[in-house]
Amino acid sequence: MRKAEITLPSDRSEIILSSLLPEMRTTMPRTKVQIESDDGVKLIIKAEDTNALRAGLNSYLRWIKVAIDVNKEVSK
Repeated sequence: MRKAEITLPSDRSEIILSSLLPEMRTTMPRTKVQIESDDGVKLIIKAEDTNALRAGLNSYLRWIKVAIDVNKEVSK
């Protein structure tokens, strides 16, 4: 099993969490995703193989980027 952990800063925790929670309800083949929120947001992705891990990372990081970009535009 492959594993990746990413810790994101706490200044945007609420935005990141609220945008990722709907995605957590869906399943990704061969991939398990866990989110922890203590001091910041910790994204933990476990996958059966490297390809599934890469796909999971790409998806979640893209969703995080979109959430932050949209928040910046709305805040202008």
